Amino acid sequence: MASLAGPAGAEEADSLDASRRAVLSYGIESEVLELLDELAAAKDSRYDGSVADLLAASRSVKLKSGILAWFAKTKGKAAEGFAVAVLETRDEGEREIVAAAFAYLAAIESEAALPEARRAVENREKDWIDAAVNLLGAAGGSDEASLLGALIDDDESGDELKQRATRALGALGDPAAVERLETLLADAEERPATRIYAAESLGRIAAAGSAAALSEAATSGDPNLRAAVYEALGLVGATGGAGPVEAALMEGLRDPNAKARIAAVEAVAAAGVVSAVEALEYKASRDPERAVKTAAIKALGTLGGGRASAWLADLFVDPKADAAFRALAFGALVACDPPSALEKAPAVFSASSTPRDKIFRTALIRELLLVDDPALAPLVEPLLSDTEIGNRSAALEWARRNKAATLRTAIEKVAASDASEGVRRRAADVLGGF
Repeated sequence: MASLAGPAGAEEADSLDASRRAVLSYGIESEVLELLDELAAAKDSRYDGSVADLLAASRSVKLKSGILAWFAKTKGKAAEGFAVAVLETRDEGEREIVAAAFAYLAAIESEAALPEARRAVENREKDWIDAAVNLLGAAGGSDEASLLGALIDDDESGDELKQRATRALGALGDPAAVERLETLLADAEERPATRIYAAESLGRIAAAGSAAALSEAATSGDPNLRAAVYEALGLVGATGGAGPVEAALMEGLRDPNAKARIAAVEAVAAAGVVSAVEALEYKASRDPERAVKTAAIKALGTLGGGRASAWLADLFVDPKADAAFRALAFGALVACDPPSALEKAPAVFSASSTPRDKIFRTALIRELLLVDDPALAPLVEPLLSDTEIGNRSAALEWARRNKAATLRTAIEKVAASDASEGVRRRAADVLGGF
């Protein structure tokens, strides 16, 4: 690390590493959990083994469940063996730790945990059947799909368990479940939530043949179901081609319910319905609901193309337009047309440097740093010397995620001379990852 970061940077990085390991060795619960949040934000997996050792050694229920939740968030597998053992002895374990173990194993899609999840479902274990169903949906295969189907067909399962199993079938992505899900979706006697979950699951499986059943359900009088159907059609269209679902989604853009319109807007982008660009421009400009306008601007960025890019650029540079929408347009433009954003952004950033434009500038920075593309480094570099410490820290995290080696010189300067010790240490840590 010394050769990469330089002497000053290496010292800061070594100090940070020593501090973190000391917290894991001797820190109290709150210190350890705070450090885990920091590591998760930095996507730093170097300490996974040490954290797993702490998990095994600790007697604290709060710390153990917190560590399992952290591993679930980071998808680290170092705690898998420990968590499976927790399930195997769940009748004797602390409920909080068992629940955290189920959630973690589902998050990492642990096949090793499937036997215990199946046992909990087959024995109808009241305390753990819901968590076990989630785990089957996350990690299972065709056998688990059959077990979930049996739950759905069992009249004693109850509505909540039936709905959970319906969602788990979608998570499994087993095409063999499509017919059962289409039947649930079409049954007007079913609970509305069950039909909604059936639509969501059909979307997750994304079988092109589901377009007909979903399009039929789009005529439902339930706006929540229509919204779920539009979302599913977007996913089906992305897999099977936009043609079979385009008509239903274009009609969805005119849905009287704002939630359903938003779902349709997002769905045409997901399905790649490029013919919807003109309609999206209308929605972004004239829809009566602000949330629909927001969704339409983002959808234009997802679809991209010359017309969408030009429209977004015009909105971004228009000083008379709504500042929040201008910032959204910038974020969409950065995502779909980086060269255009690189060309137009400096002038807009410069014009928004006054105190009265602080909210607008903050929104622009947020949109910029949400997009991961090393080509955007020239726009991020000035933020490394920004007067706001939060902007400097966020720019460093962007550089870490994007491995933006072109910013090395600027980051070395931050590591050597930033006014904040925390920022200096973060900069040294980023340099060590290049």
